[in-house]
Amino acid sequence: MIHGQFLSDQGDLLITVAMRTESALERMRGLLGRPPLQGSEALWITPCNSVHSLFMGYPLDLVYLNRRLSVVKIIERMKPWRFSARPAAHSVIELAAGGATTVGITTGTQLVWQPCAG
Repeated sequence: MIHGQFLSDQGDLLITVAMRTESALERMRGLLGRPPLQGSEALWITPCNSVHSLFMGYPLDLVYLNRRLSVVKIIERMKPWRFSARPAAHSVIELAAGGATTVGITTGTQLVWQPCAG
């Protein structure tokens, strides 16, 4: 996985620790078997336009993005054993439940990906 951060297009740091998937296997695994996300940690699944929470033990916030990293849909506190999709989306950011509101992400927010150096 590639590590980085998400900023607003105004330069505000929104997500301090983001893991970006690099392979089909990482996309399929997602957060399964991983400890729950904390604070403004996130998993960015790309490409991706649908998510399931089968076998998850905790709820998540989902932030669907288009190719330009503009937020097109937000699902707050999706419970385990659910499905969610946005066919027009190109990727999804998974956050801890309540995380989208906490960091100030709303529909229409323009995000900027900043990979970590090294």
